[in-house]
Order: sequence, then C-alpha cells, then structure tokens
Amino acid sequence: MYKLDHAPDLTQAQAIHRRRRLDEERKQRIFDPKVRIMGIDVQGLEEQIRVKNELKSIEAERNATADLVAIETNTLLQMLDAKVSASRRAVQQDLDTFRRDQQQPCMQRDFDLYDPEALKKDRPARESDADARNTVSGLQKFEGEDLEQADRIAAQKHQMQLWTWQKMCENADRQRLQDWHAQQQEEHVMATNAKVQYLNEMERQHRRDIARSDAEFNKKLALEKKLRENQDRRKETIKNLEEIDMWKNGDLLTERPAPPQPGPHRIRIDAFKGMSAEQIQDIYATREQQIRETRQKREQERQHDHQWEKHRFWTSRATLLMERERERQVRDKEMQQLQTNQMLAKSFQQRKTFIDKVVYSNPPTDAYFAQFNTTSR
Repeated sequence: MYKLDHAPDLTQAQAIHRRRRLDEERKQRIFDPKVRIMGIDVQGLEEQIRVKNELKSIEAERNATADLVAIETNTLLQMLDAKVSASRRAVQQDLDTFRRDQQQPCMQRDFDLYDPEALKKDRPARESDADARNTVSGLQKFEGEDLEQADRIAAQKHQMQLWTWQKMCENADRQRLQDWHAQQQEEHVMATNAKVQYLNEMERQHRRDIARSDAEFNKKLALEKKLRENQDRRKETIKNLEEIDMWKNGDLLTERPAPPQPGPHRIRIDAFKGMSAEQIQDIYATREQQIRETRQKREQERQHDHQWEKHRFWTSRATLLMERERERQVRDKEMQQLQTNQMLAKSFQQRKTFIDKVVYSNPPTDAYFAQFNTTSR
C-alpha cells in the first residue's frame, strides 16, 4: 500500500505562514481608512517619538546634574572667597591694632631727642618740698625750710573766699530767682486782670455802640416815616384842592356850553357830559351784530366738528372692514396651505408605503453585508 501520511515540507509551511502574515498586515492597512488614505507609518512614528522623548529626558537629566554641580561649585567658591576676605580683614585689623598700641612715636627710644613739646614737659629743679628729686646731694631742700607755706596759706584764703563768694552767689541767685518768679506771677495776674477788664470794657463799649446805632437808626426811620407821611398828606391835600377847584370851575357845574370836538372819533374828556341817543343806539346795534357773528361762528365750528367726527367715524369703520377682510384672506390662505400640506403628506405616505411594501419587498440582511471586506484581494 502507498504511504500517504508523509511529513509536510517545513519550507512550504513557513512560506504559507509568511504569506498569511503579510496578508493580515495588508488587510489591516487597507481596511484602516487613516493608513489607507494618509499612508502613515504609526509604528515608525511611535518609535521616533519614544527615542526623541528618551533623548529629551537624558538631556534634561544631564542639564539638571550640571546645574546642581554648578550651584555647588559656585556656593563653595563664595564660601572660600568669604573666608579669604574675613582672614585678610582680621589680619589687617590686627596689624592696625598693633601699630596703634605698640608702635606709637612716644614709645621710641630716641623720641626725647625730637619731641616737639620737650620744653613744655621740662620741669624746674625744685617744684615742691615733697619733690622726689630733692636729694641731699642736690642741695635743693634744707631743714626748717617751708617754701610752700605762703602759697598754702594764700591758697587756703583763696579757697575760703571762693567758697564764701560761691555761697553768696548761690543765695543771691536763689533770691533773685524767687523774686523773679514772684514778679512773673504778679505780672501774669495783673496782665490777666487787665485783659479781663479790657475785654469787659470792650464788650460794654460794643453794646453801647450797638444800642446807640440802633437808637440812631430807629430815630432816622421815625424821622423818614414822619417826613414821608407829611409829604403824603401835603400831596393829598394839594390833589384834593386841585380836584375841588377843577369841579368848582369846570364846565359841568358852571354849565358852560360844550367846546367844539377835535374830530368825529375823538372826545375831550374834560368837556364830555355823556353820550347822545344815537351813540347809545349805535353801541347797542354793534353789540347785537357782534353777538350774531359770534353765534354764527360757533355754529360753523359745531358743523365743522360734526363733519370731522362723521368723517373720522366712517374712516375708522372702513379701516376696520379692511382689516377684517385682510384677516379673512390670511385665514383662507392658511386653510389652503393646510389642505395642500395634508394632500402632500398623504401622497408621500402612500408613495412610501408603495416603495416599502411593493418595490422593496426583499430587504438585505446582515449576511448580505458580511460577504464584503473578507479578503485583501
């Protein structure tokens, strides 16, 4: 019999596996819209981004380390500089102190040779009886001598005088101070009293001035009022006398004939004795004419107002009717539009039912769409 279960070829199996793997990768590239359209190597880009981020992190760590080293080095150098500066300052201070305390000119051995105050510092051979330089061999002091007695007595007297004079001066100063304080107190009291009296006198004088000015002003007002009243009475008296004289000597009381008038429409008031019957009748006729004209004018205005009200009424009524007609037309248009929309909706529904039930009676299932995109070929 023939042996059919032989071992498969390994090379052929690897080739088949490679083709399947390549086919799967091609399907992923083809079925992925982004890769198919843009052609981006996502893995390569991700690898580049990873490498770039690693390089950035390494560079950042190196910079941070360098910064720390630089900061530490700078701090150490500053500490060393401060220490050196402090040491130099301490050495300089010690040197200045030594020169000030131990190297003064007066401490030199030959300073007495060029001392500028040598003559001032030189002392006489004998200053007093207690001078230590008064030795036996110097012959400056002998037994029984008291060179300082007169000076001592004079100094004691001078001291007593000075004390006495100082005491007297202190007593005199104390007494003058007490007298000055008493005088100042007395002057202050006197000044205060004088100021109070002056202010009181000023207040009284001010009140007297105000009272005097008020009295003078009131007196002036009373005098002016009296003069004004006298003038008014005098004027009134003169007017009354003139009026009496006018009536006494006038044409009305003396019954003198009326003088000629200056014109048909002008009247002399001083000679006017009343209107005539014709003038009164003319006035009545004119008033009646004015009354008739006023009534006629009012009647015309009333008729004009009535015509205007009538016109406004009919205008408003016509406007209302036009508005109602416009609203009716709008409603008719809306009803027509509604009926048209209903007819269109019914026609659309019938067409949709016809398409769904008659034309497309066999809708596609999931199995129909599953047969696409199953291979890359």
